[in-house]
Amino acid sequence: GNTSVAITGWTLAALTITPPANADTNFQLTVTATATEAANGDTANTVGTIDVTVAAVADAPAVNVANAAGAEGTAIALSIASALTDTDGSESLSLTVSAIPVGATLTDGANSFTATVGNTSVAITGWTLAALTITPPASADTDFQLTVTATATEAANGDTADTNATIDVTVNAVPDPDPDPPPDPGNGTIGIEDLLIEIWDAETDLAVATLGDGATLDLELLDLLASGNATIAVTAVAGGDLEGEIGRIRLTVDDLYQKMQKAAPYTLFGDKHGDARGGLELAAGEHTLQLEIFSPGNAKHRELLGDFTIGFEVPAADIGTNAVPDPDSDPPPDPGNGTIGIEDLLIEIWDAETDLAVATLGDGATLDLELLDLLASGNATIAVTAVAGGDLEGEIGRIRLTVDDLYQKMQKAAPYTLFGDKHGDARGGLELAAGEHTLQLEIFSPGNAKHRELLGDFTIDFEVPAADIGAGDLLIEI
Repeated sequence: GNTSVAITGWTLAALTITPPANADTNFQLTVTATATEAANGDTANTVGTIDVTVAAVADAPAVNVANAAGAEGTAIALSIASALTDTDGSESLSLTVSAIPVGATLTDGANSFTATVGNTSVAITGWTLAALTITPPASADTDFQLTVTATATEAANGDTADTNATIDVTVNAVPDPDPDPPPDPGNGTIGIEDLLIEIWDAETDLAVATLGDGATLDLELLDLLASGNATIAVTAVAGGDLEGEIGRIRLTVDDLYQKMQKAAPYTLFGDKHGDARGGLELAAGEHTLQLEIFSPGNAKHRELLGDFTIGFEVPAADIGTNAVPDPDSDPPPDPGNGTIGIEDLLIEIWDAETDLAVATLGDGATLDLELLDLLASGNATIAVTAVAGGDLEGEIGRIRLTVDDLYQKMQKAAPYTLFGDKHGDARGGLELAAGEHTLQLEIFSPGNAKHRELLGDFTIDFEVPAADIGAGDLLIEI
């Protein structure tokens, strides 16, 4: 109805025509030039034609995919859909899946392809996309990414256009069946005699005593046990019923120190790059060590192989009757006078790798999400110092730090850190899960144990936030 236009006055040198959308049909234009007499309006026409050839150009097709997840060794469903955007019938659509891991199998139930070295892509044109699955390589739990390529091809001249999309495939690990299950702890074959339990000097990583039920430690160990440089290490006895059967050991001393360790030697405070951490301080008296022995495997499939408790004694030092404590010429301030408060202390979380503060800790604080990796790595610690010019400056002899009744350390020099230090290098060891946590600080005056006074006892509560886990993420229990 309206297919002509007067172009008088237009810039003819710049004249173009754009064919209809998605159309590659050739057409002919008619150009009419008309001369008109001014005196009487008489006209004369000259008509010319222009043949316009339209070269076919393929239009990029649409592709819709979704990320996928499934268990190791199982067929994982894939979601792939594609369509042409040029629907005039001049184009055809083809699909290809590439970057398939070697050993993985792609199938729709009727068609199947297993990737090999140098051959990791397959055309799936004509496959039933709704039934498409991929099975990861045998015994592999490595995540991978597939590439889906949709190609539109013009029938007229073979011109093509591609659209690519990627699918992230998450493979959830499944524990392998144990071909040689650990012995049943109820059959009497597993006992405390299958474990070597030692006290180590964490400065040298050497054993200084073997710990057995009912043992009384040597007086020569008192200085080490008071210094905080000791730890307890457990290994399976060679040739015993637990050799090769242990996955993890939880060590608990006096319900004050506790650590779950997953590699031998199983030490009470773990290690830093293979260097055992100290932190064990034991006063004179009776003590208890509990060992919970677990099989290998994740939390769901881990078995308790044995639960052993041993009692041992730290002897009192031989103090002569003539020993008289030195009088305190400058007694610390009375904590009851209201001059000492939590504001007199600087409480920080440190990265033990760098010995640098990464956060200040206060009552009711919620830690930054950026700290979650550090708090999960075991490379964090808590450090306390007296505020310069505060009521506690120069008045502190020792500080006992306790976190959640799981970590505890008595420190006698600033900075007072939760796991002490080795040659001035602060030790890590703090692992905190998301949730509420409590730090208790007991501040003592200078002096020996008999004359040391409690200056203050402060408790602060703080929170570790949960990571923002999306619907497609994995929650892995450690």
